[in-house]
Amino acid sequence: MAEPDPTGRSAGRLLAVLCAALLCGCGGQAAPVAVGVATAIATARAAPAAGPTHDPAALVAVLERRGGAQSPNRVAIVGLDGRARAAAALVPRAVPTPGGLRAVLQPEARVAAGAVYYADGAGVIRRLAVGGGDPRTVATFPISDGQALAFAVSPDGLRFVATVLTVAPWHVDVETAKAAGPTTTVRSIEVPVLEGGTAPRALQVAGWDTTGPVALADGVTAEVQDDGTGLWQGHPAQLDARGDAGRPLGGPGCGASFVEGDGTLICHDPRDAITLVLRPDGSVLHRFTGTGPGPRLSPDATRLAYSLGGGRSAVQSLDGGVVALAPGFTPTGWLDTGTLIGTTRGDELAYVVLNAPGRTVDMGFPGSFVGVVPG
Repeated sequence: MAEPDPTGRSAGRLLAVLCAALLCGCGGQAAPVAVGVATAIATARAAPAAGPTHDPAALVAVLERRGGAQSPNRVAIVGLDGRARAAAALVPRAVPTPGGLRAVLQPEARVAAGAVYYADGAGVIRRLAVGGGDPRTVATFPISDGQALAFAVSPDGLRFVATVLTVAPWHVDVETAKAAGPTTTVRSIEVPVLEGGTAPRALQVAGWDTTGPVALADGVTAEVQDDGTGLWQGHPAQLDARGDAGRPLGGPGCGASFVEGDGTLICHDPRDAITLVLRPDGSVLHRFTGTGPGPRLSPDATRLAYSLGGGRSAVQSLDGGVVALAPGFTPTGWLDTGTLIGTTRGDELAYVVLNAPGRTVDMGFPGSFVGVVPG
């Protein structure tokens, strides 16, 4: 991938999309949507479906693994040509392995306020933007061996909240900071272990919507192997200023995959192969059937992408129509209403344009999608 080019700074303004990752490895925090999901779905049902659009000038934040690294060691803002408009080295974080299990980590990067915010292995959070000069430190949530950091950033990029997990013995600190300000611990939680050889569930920061920080009240802390689908493994709730989680968003039955910027939830039930689009109160906006893991809702809320196993994936429309995507492609997010980004064989970052769904465009390096960076 090419080095940053200060001349390549323009990009069309995009609708905000789901990202990451909120969870696990896929990377990405949902950004505020330009139109509420409920309104978008109602509009799509009332009018003939429009053809998908594709913006070749899109800029995306990505995490790269250079030199055969197993963990991301570089963060970048790139175009669909694979050329970096801004980039910085990233000191990889360690992955605690309590009792032979592997800690389930939240993404180390989020997109907000036209930039990407990323945490290194020491818990230092920096901001990277196109044309913004060298990355600058905006907050610090110190971590050491045996600890894991999960953080979220407000849509304006001025406030941060984090959970620092300590393994064996298990403990969680909820911490807050303002940009360039001190770090404050607002709550400390001793986490009991119920059975030997197992990992407990614990509070984990997972995102930020228009109301405020969102956390998994009972997030999975460690398991034998992460399934890599980016699903939230726990039930989401609003996090207050004291670090306390409220009632489950979407109701207790929603083990959420993502939360939109307006609080809409995307919930996947792997047993019944159903993905629900829910309001925060649990009422159903739309039901997609026959779906697979890792569901991602398009920016206009009219299509859902998901994996089917065996290197297969698909996109389903509100009317139930299904389009198969290129073999070997795993979708991890939407760039716009007509373009999906994800990985192809060998974990190479790639994208698929829905006007040619059987063709994968390799971006030229292994990595993961964080989110769209509006131009």
